[in-house]
Amino acid sequence: MTKLLLRALLVIVESPFTLFAPGFFLVRRLPLDPSEKAACSVGVSIFILYLYSFLLFVLGLPAVCHVLFTAGCLMAAWWCRRDLRLFFPLREVRRLFLSFGVLLIWTAALLAMVRNYSGANWMGDWYEHYHRALFFVNHLPINTLFLDRWALPARPPLFNLVSGHFLAELGDEYPIYQVTALLLNLTVFFPASLFFRKLAPRAATGPLPLAIVMCLNPSVMENATYAWTKLLTVSYVLLGLWFYCRFLGKRDPLSLHFAFAALSIGFLTHYMTGPYVVLLVAHYLWCYCRKPRWKEIAGLLTLNVLILSTWFGWSIVRCGTHVTFASSESVASEARRGGPVEILQTIGGNLRDTLVPSFLRANDPAGNLKFSMPALHDYSFLVYESNLFLAMGSVGWLIALLQAGKLARRVADRNGLYFWAWFVAGAVLLGVSVVGEPNPWGHAHLDLQPVIVLGLVLVSAAWQTLATPLRLLLFLGLSWDLAVGVLLHFAYEHWFMVVYRLGYANWQLKQDHQLTFIGDNWPPLLFVAEALLLCLILYRLYLDRHDVTQAVKESL
Repeated sequence: MTKLLLRALLVIVESPFTLFAPGFFLVRRLPLDPSEKAACSVGVSIFILYLYSFLLFVLGLPAVCHVLFTAGCLMAAWWCRRDLRLFFPLREVRRLFLSFGVLLIWTAALLAMVRNYSGANWMGDWYEHYHRALFFVNHLPINTLFLDRWALPARPPLFNLVSGHFLAELGDEYPIYQVTALLLNLTVFFPASLFFRKLAPRAATGPLPLAIVMCLNPSVMENATYAWTKLLTVSYVLLGLWFYCRFLGKRDPLSLHFAFAALSIGFLTHYMTGPYVVLLVAHYLWCYCRKPRWKEIAGLLTLNVLILSTWFGWSIVRCGTHVTFASSESVASEARRGGPVEILQTIGGNLRDTLVPSFLRANDPAGNLKFSMPALHDYSFLVYESNLFLAMGSVGWLIALLQAGKLARRVADRNGLYFWAWFVAGAVLLGVSVVGEPNPWGHAHLDLQPVIVLGLVLVSAAWQTLATPLRLLLFLGLSWDLAVGVLLHFAYEHWFMVVYRLGYANWQLKQDHQLTFIGDNWPPLLFVAEALLLCLILYRLYLDRHDVTQAVKESL
């Protein structure tokens, strides 16, 4: 077991080379600021690893060939070592990665508690994505069904191919996959920090407030430790959104191509990217419909068709057109919707349930549930995951709305204000409309995760400027979220206490496939991680003290 733990930790040791170095090698000379280079380095590196892993799978090469990619990443890091020496000592970069370290250590501590996935009706997705990663590593038959239901094209493959790289190198045990999935999902911090820096450019601690708000947010912690693809997808959506906003301000083609390339890569990670692609494409065409830039449009189409064809072209050839485009869950649920009246009724009901918390409605789906600690756990899990506002925190949603209103009153560019109103409203409407089935709890956890993370950015950026009563209210809200939404949830995932039967189904799935979770053997990791977190925070404070002292000296 100790050897397995060491191999799982090697994922974290290797990640700076495989998930950063190749991308940095390509973008280091581009006209981007340090935080943008960091976010692009991570996003481009993951895409390069996806291309390499998929090439090995298509050619039928053995898993040992994955070592060559890691060796190439080491060579790339060595080649640009001078740029790295100039890059990492930058104060902005140092604060960015130290803040990410706080988020990583805290989330890893929570992951070390997980012995069973528990939470309302979430079941099976974690094993399906693990099975898909094994599919690409072990070259399983093309007609393999996942969870005895879904064909291979039902889910896009980027997350599974990238995680398969680490499984091929370090072993195919589930703890290695858990750590890999955690790292991939936490990359959402880098594009989110770009928006934080825009809203709080004078934050003395860099994006540390954003990292802390994420650590205390139940939705982020649950999606980061549940081994699926949502937050990695959000990472690419936010990266594309950032560069699209950059394009609107600077009108540079580089930003525009980066924006839609990131969205295409996000579409290869999860189909929830679709509504955001529609929104940005519609806005781009509306802005330039009078004077269309045909060369620019042709370049965008060429680039994004090439990115998407890496998967869809192969899938059409091997699996057929119908299976490629009709096997996804969205298409399957769409087929069950019925006529136009039923569709509109479903959309209207889902919008209401996503925006209005269940306890404020007459038809509360948990109205007959008697109070108990397990019931409180599952009820809090559902409202934190399924309701758009409460997903930002019990008080965070209020702070986010106040901050958004404050920014709207101060903004000078009305076109920018109209864009954000269009984007948020369109994301909510489209994100809910594409869901084919009703859910009395809401659907915020399916396609609205990017909006939720943007809300958390508003909350963290507002901290230093809040009036004392609001700051106290936010502190109490974050404390409640931590206690009821985070600690209670992971305590139940460690001690295996569930209300909904699907929690037992997760346990049965684990037993049937004889899987070991990190929390089964190494609960002391929690205390080790907490100690490391404390040391990192102290080191962080020391660096801030040094920065303040240096600034005072320079002013004198």
